Amino acid sequence: MADGQIYGQFFNSSGVAQGSKFKVFDTVSNLEYPDVTITSSQGTDIVVTDTVVTDNNDIIGQKVTGLTVPKAGTKPAAPTNLTGVAISPTAITWTWTDNAKDEAGFYVGTPVPVVVAKIETPNTTSYTWTNRSPNTAYSFIVAAYNSNGTSTVSNTATVWTLASTPSDLSATLKAREITLAWSGDGTKYNVWRAPAAVGPWTLIKEDGLDKSLNDTELLPETTYWYKVGAKNGAGVLGTVSDPSSFKTGGASALAPQIGAGKHLKTNLAVAKSDHISSDGNLKFVFTDPNISVGGKINYVKVVFLDAAGNEVAKKEYTEAPESIKLDSPLPPGTYTAKVYTTSSTGTSTEKVITDLKVSDKLEITRTPVVYPLAIARSSIKAQGVAATQVAYQLSKDGNVSMIIYGVDGQIVYRGDYVAGTNGGSAGPNAVSWDGYAHFTRAPAGRGLYFVQFIDRDSKQLLGKAVVHVQ
Repeated sequence: MADGQIYGQFFNSSGVAQGSKFKVFDTVSNLEYPDVTITSSQGTDIVVTDTVVTDNNDIIGQKVTGLTVPKAGTKPAAPTNLTGVAISPTAITWTWTDNAKDEAGFYVGTPVPVVVAKIETPNTTSYTWTNRSPNTAYSFIVAAYNSNGTSTVSNTATVWTLASTPSDLSATLKAREITLAWSGDGTKYNVWRAPAAVGPWTLIKEDGLDKSLNDTELLPETTYWYKVGAKNGAGVLGTVSDPSSFKTGGASALAPQIGAGKHLKTNLAVAKSDHISSDGNLKFVFTDPNISVGGKINYVKVVFLDAAGNEVAKKEYTEAPESIKLDSPLPPGTYTAKVYTTSSTGTSTEKVITDLKVSDKLEITRTPVVYPLAIARSSIKAQGVAATQVAYQLSKDGNVSMIIYGVDGQIVYRGDYVAGTNGGSAGPNAVSWDGYAHFTRAPAGRGLYFVQFIDRDSKQLLGKAVVHVQ
């Protein structure tokens, strides 16, 4: 029998005295040893000396440590310091301090009281309560028990389960605004936005009460990424949703994709709008063809027209392609694409994409747009947190630098972007400035700032913009 396996069931009326006879009950083997002599009693350690060998459990001279030898009929001491932590929307883990040395187990439950579980293991100090409702407050108590009865109960602890992760994120799209909607059981909601799936993320709404958000003053024909988190009644944030992307509309753009599993009024969107890469590759994004309006897409035709309206190229497909690659590159110039689709139910659509640029050199094909154009200096946050964004389109992949100057000609910020990544990628790009003069590591002073885009390989100026710090 190892140390700590003898638990007191000492049936006498005068307490522990050296040389007295007691019964000792071993809760591990469930065996009772009669007339055991306590030969020493120092603090909480006892030594038994009777020669009792039963079922290979020899307690001759065994020292049993950490046990308080109680008087006959004593109930166990009550647990204390009960606390709880929500580990999911449906589970809470409760922990407590075990003050008893002679308990057989614990009862856990609610203060009504309702026993939730009987724990038949001594020295237990935690219990995970599952199958709870999300975003709900639960109160709990715990008590120890042995053959003499049940202890008084612990303190009452109250904990909220986490809110569920928001789901079904969808969007209504316009040229300069995106209206989000989602499902959830939270008390309040946080919403983040980013120019790419990897960030940087900006908190655009904190502790909102509604399950919707109208995000306005956005750039047209630009993809934005969003994620949503729900808080429970105690203000604790649960798991945040996975990022979802939505693209604003525009006069010459097709309706953008609004997320997996959502219906559209059209079944086609342009991934890199208003651009054909130098290798003649025009990328498209289709909604799930099995659920898009009109049934599964079974025919796609794209016709390219030059500036005079002459057909210069045509591609046909029997299903929705991820991209449309021409048999040979188009010469430099401006083109229009007409996209025709039909579905398995006979539904047809026709879309026109204008101002498609083909260039053999790196250039900005649309004037850079700054949003917001004016930055309130008081709104500038920490370094790395976007204060304003600049959107532009490139004719092809290239190594690009954005340099911001003050009116005194001093450089306050420089961002270098590698070809093929955001900032140096063919088609739309959106880069940001955090409002800091990075060489002084302090927020930029109030005034007008000039933005230049440079081709690092040719050292040529690609475009300009301005931004105002108020």
